[in-house]
Amino acid sequence: MQRQFQIVYETKGVKVVNVWLPEGAELPTNWQAMTYQQQDEWLYDNQIRSEDLWADEHKGEAVNVLPVSSLKAVI
Repeated sequence: MQRQFQIVYETKGVKVVNVWLPEGAELPTNWQAMTYQQQDEWLYDNQIRSEDLWADEHKGEAVNVLPVSSLKAVI
């Protein structure tokens, strides 16, 4: 019997995340013209660390349930 599952939730709410960039990293020259979504994606791609600071998520609804398979390397 399958023992591990991954559940995907769609939630509504707010989450605050702190993001750290590497030393010497510079924001793109068009930073101010970028949308929040573009800034978020750039920060995600260039971060060295992130930390959830605060979350108030509610109304979670499962939208998918997937069995998790463990793969073993064959030598």
